[in-house]
Amino acid sequence: MRADQRLLCTPMRAFLAIPLDAELRPRVARTIDNLRTSGADVSWVRPENLHLTLKFLGEVPEDLRLDFHSSGSPFCVELKGVGQFGGRVVWVGLAGNLAPLVSLAGSAEEAAVRAGVPREGRPYAPHLTIGRIRSRRNLAALRRTMERWALESFGPWWIRACVLMRSTRSPQGSIYSVLTEYPLT
Repeated sequence: MRADQRLLCTPMRAFLAIPLDAELRPRVARTIDNLRTSGADVSWVRPENLHLTLKFLGEVPEDLRLDFHSSGSPFCVELKGVGQFGGRVVWVGLAGNLAPLVSLAGSAEEAAVRAGVPREGRPYAPHLTIGRIRSRRNLAALRRTMERWALESFGPWWIRACVLMRSTRSPQGSIYSVLTEYPLT
């Protein structure tokens, strides 16, 4: 497809991700509820939207076709700890052997580049975003509350597939829908 033809397609906001395992979702949701008590001005991720982003694609044509092959076997990581970076993101961390995850993210990056998406300018930093800080209101209280969860283990997470997700903005927050699933084999 020529570049001028792609512009005629309806754009969508999309990303490659690993949705959080249903067994772990309530554990992370309870932590979000505890962090919420700080009164900080944070936009918390709804439990059904929790995911690990492999590659943010941005606005892409609705008919985007990714030549993505998730090589490798299913693998396990541990969800562990809560923290903040960039002055804006509240996250749950990952522990264990992250090499298969970093490799999977690299494959996602290469598939995106082949599809015409710009290469990411920074190294991949695996984390599960649970909130985005909107202002400094009660930020000190949030940090004190996060300290209690800094070493918390949420348990093992078996990564068996990743998905191409569409993100639709709404007044109630983003609505995610799975477009394609890429199982690890």
